[in-house]
Amino acid sequence: MEYVVLNNDPFATPQHDPTSRDEAHVRRKARRNGLVLRKSRTRNPEAIDYGLYHTVDPYNNVMVAGGYPFAFSLTLEEAEALLD
Repeated sequence: MEYVVLNNDPFATPQHDPTSRDEAHVRRKARRNGLVLRKSRTRNPEAIDYGLYHTVDPYNNVMVAGGYPFAFSLTLEEAEALLD
């Protein structure tokens, strides 16, 4: 999670990165549909699944979307469109 410092004041209240807010929104949307949104834990920006997602049915532990052609293959926008 990234923080933005306003006015170069190190004691200013941190503002969350807008993408974390969007990710939380999509996670809530997935939860309302009975699914869980999972993000790839890869930390290497050059990896093929860096920053990508998939959805899982938590009751059966079955991947619903984002598992092809590799384990995490949905962008956040694709995941949101899938859940609409």
